[in-house]
Amino acid sequence: MVRKGLKEDMPAVYRFLDQFQWTAEDMAQVMVDIQGGMSPEDAAKVWVSEHENQVNSWIAGIE
Repeated sequence: MVRKGLKEDMPAVYRFLDQFQWTAEDMAQVMVDIQGGMSPEDAAKVWVSEHENQVNSWIAGIE
């Protein structure tokens, strides 16, 4: 869900949001690390490093 006009005003942001797909399983992996004592930032960094192809698909074509 995005605001009306976002595609025209901020095409890179719109494209990222359009390409972004995160499953409940993806979220659970980060949440488990946080519950295990990792900071949210570090848990996100670990997830991103382990899912590089998925993250790259979100940012493909963004300038």
